[in-house]
Amino acid sequence: MRAIEVLCVALLCSSVISVNLNCGKWNVKMMHGFENKRVTEHVMWVEENTESLLECAARCGQHDLAVTCGYNPNTLECVAYSAMFTDPSTVAYVDNSKYRMYSLNPVPSVPPLGICNTSNDCPVADTECIEEECVCIISQVFSYAAGGCVQGCSQYSNTFTKFAGRVIYKHDDLFLTTATEDECRAACVTETRIVCKTMQYSSVSSACVLSSFGWMDVNVSYRGTHNNFDIHLRHCDF
Repeated sequence: MRAIEVLCVALLCSSVISVNLNCGKWNVKMMHGFENKRVTEHVMWVEENTESLLECAARCGQHDLAVTCGYNPNTLECVAYSAMFTDPSTVAYVDNSKYRMYSLNPVPSVPPLGICNTSNDCPVADTECIEEECVCIISQVFSYAAGGCVQGCSQYSNTFTKFAGRVIYKHDDLFLTTATEDECRAACVTETRIVCKTMQYSSVSSACVLSSFGWMDVNVSYRGTHNNFDIHLRHCDF
């Protein structure tokens, strides 16, 4: 979850036309060129009766996979998007008077298990260094409650650890075609037909595979490697 500080909230409430604030964990900025345009692509959710831009930004900011937020002060509609938009001519939208789009840009922060150059820099048990970040090894999952690595979760968070080139075979529950890796993660988090524990994404084909099986839930014969897919293991929530 992204923290929302009281000072940031007060400032955000006062600025509806132009917002560009560092708010603890994220930076909110109005997207010029999208005035009165409600984008209809890559929508994660829509909430009615959102009383203010403050409340809308706060709700969007609490979802780690939301990167764009839309708000209309007349209709009180708040919309979260899983993609960033730069040019209205390249996306589908409808005319919507007073509607504004805002980008949610994460401010860099220290990863929960620390930063690293090598795995020797990671002090927590069962961790390794991947792309200068300490992460749980693939047989474990990160738990916010435990502050470390565990096997199995009672409930799942909105965040993942990516293992490039690793896959689970023959345990696909849902197969989707998404434009981006972020959209695939969002699909896993919001899926209700299964408890999505892992997602596998191919940047080559934009294929997105959701599974109710974790790495250690399947027989070792179904764990392997693939040149075009990466597996993302979903973290445990509090």
